[in-house]
Amino acid sequence: MKTFDELSVQYPAMCPYVQNIPTRLKTSFTLQVYEPGAIIHYKDTPIERVGIVVEGEHNVINLFENGNVFLIEKNKAISFIGEVTILSDYPRTSVTIQAASRCVVLYWSVPNFLWWIESDNHFLRLVSRDVARKLYRTSYRSGERLFYSSTYIVGHYILSRFRETPKVGEDVPVSTTRDYMCQELGMNIKTLNRAIAKLKDQGFITLVKGKIHIITEQVQPLERYLEELCNTTKNGCAR
Repeated sequence: MKTFDELSVQYPAMCPYVQNIPTRLKTSFTLQVYEPGAIIHYKDTPIERVGIVVEGEHNVINLFENGNVFLIEKNKAISFIGEVTILSDYPRTSVTIQAASRCVVLYWSVPNFLWWIESDNHFLRLVSRDVARKLYRTSYRSGERLFYSSTYIVGHYILSRFRETPKVGEDVPVSTTRDYMCQELGMNIKTLNRAIAKLKDQGFITLVKGKIHIITEQVQPLERYLEELCNTTKNGCAR
């Protein structure tokens, strides 16, 4: 296995986090690699170590007894595994974490990680900032789901995917399955299909063999429609 200093060279994005790391922690870590789809940890399992994700992307999900999966958020390196649990002073994890791509994680035992944040104010500030950002994103999206209609949420999601997708031509597919959209948006398949059908019937998106596509000329009309929905919702709540 590579030394800590070699890993710092290989993954320079971790350097701001570890610039003041105590010397003994440079030799007390373990490194683990997860392939796409692997479970990093399950909800309600004891927390015995905390990790820094130096490569890859992982999904934070909630698994329910009925088999439904709710995607809470997606995190890219640099990020942490288990820090919310230990900072909350709970013994067990509150979510399931699954590798969305190949993930490389450096782990320290909980006592060592706690000692690190207690002795390094700079590191504590960065960890606290990352936790705050997670909570901010989650609470922001949760409020949106409660406040806006499913049509607005799905339309906004499709526009976001359009903007993230490299443009090869005028016709841009939304390259994700409906099951995955349900997980990301926190809605059931019937609600999602109704919203998609409504957007399609009004000409804001196109369906090709059941898959969602958006043409460049549909973007502005969809943006205006979503703005109208947003204003209508806000005005209705203000009355």
